[in-house]
Amino acid sequence: MWFCYNELRRAMWGEGGGGDVNSVNAWVQFIACPLTLDPNTAHPNLSISDDNTKMTVSSIKIKKKNVSAQRFDRWAQVLCKEDLRGGRFYWEVEWSGMGAFIGVVREDFPRNGAGLQCGLGRNPNSWCLQCSNTTHYVWHNNNQIVIPAKVVTPRIGLCLDHTAGRLEFYAVSDKMTLLYSFSLEKGRYFYPAFGLGLDLQLHSSIRIPRLENS
Repeated sequence: MWFCYNELRRAMWGEGGGGDVNSVNAWVQFIACPLTLDPNTAHPNLSISDDNTKMTVSSIKIKKKNVSAQRFDRWAQVLCKEDLRGGRFYWEVEWSGMGAFIGVVREDFPRNGAGLQCGLGRNPNSWCLQCSNTTHYVWHNNNQIVIPAKVVTPRIGLCLDHTAGRLEFYAVSDKMTLLYSFSLEKGRYFYPAFGLGLDLQLHSSIRIPRLENS
């Protein structure tokens, strides 16, 4: 069992356990947090919805735009407005199309440039799940690991636990299926982050659904 599972079980049913820790509703009621995309960090080729919950590729031709240090200028990525620190957090992401990158970055993550230091999962300061229609992968420090489970899902759940120093990715349906777990440095705060490669053309999107406890 993993830390988030154990903590959820104890909080809801006591040390004796019991109940279904795989219940999506149980996770939502316990630690769900509302998130919104930050348009000021979005790559110029990404389109953010008016309610800041959905991201799509607006064009595959690189757009010229005055780029600040806040905005990704080479990697097609965006951060959330909310930073996560000092607690346990759970959120879900729906993706569609040819693929997507879903993860977290440290608070000082650089955004300008084409180097690996700015790519989600390509450096020591970010962790992500790469989703596709055939399999899923996880990335950290430019190391790719294939998810062995034959689980391809359009809905991903993430659990970030500062106390335990863990980030967990789940396939979400009528139950929770753990895909992968990372150990994180304690005492830092993180931003949820998302990416849509421009080579995916206009066929992919990411949406942050509003959970009941949000």
